[in-house]
Amino acid sequence: MKRAAALGSLWLAVAVAACGPSNIVLTVDVLSFLRSDSLDAFSFGVRGGVSQTDFTVSRPFTLPSRFGPGKVDSVAVTAGAILEGTQGGGTVALDVFFAKDEATLFTGQPYVSAHATVSGVQTDTLLPPTTRSVNDTVFNTPTVWVGVRARLATDPGPDFLGRLAVTVLQLRVVMHDRGF
Repeated sequence: MKRAAALGSLWLAVAVAACGPSNIVLTVDVLSFLRSDSLDAFSFGVRGGVSQTDFTVSRPFTLPSRFGPGKVDSVAVTAGAILEGTQGGGTVALDVFFAKDEATLFTGQPYVSAHATVSGVQTDTLLPPTTRSVNDTVFNTPTVWVGVRARLATDPGPDFLGRLAVTVLQLRVVMHDRGF
């Protein structure tokens, strides 16, 4: 009987320990939020000799209410894109931003950034899948805005024509779970 009571106490201790604080890891496919509205690709045509033109898309997304404010420990951003140039040339910068609201989305430093130089007909991986870990209060709100900006500067000469498609944009969110 004492042994049964000891085993019962052991199981209770294990159950209580399992109900304590822990971490939950979520993978959020942010690209699916952009793709649902066809915001995952930029087709562009910019005349030659233009020093800077921006193309942007943005969209809010909401984490489930159970994972509310103050529970995010860390976030890793993974992004990738393909650039297809069909005519002309220039430089292209792809920047990914996150913000608590739309008004501050494209201000400050991007979370992920890549640059490429293109000339003529060319297809390149502008941004191979890249992961950047961030520890930022932006992700401690239930709704987060994501913005993607393509910044182009064209060479003198023919118009710069092409397409930029985001191929992957994911967040790996580690959150605190307070248990039962």
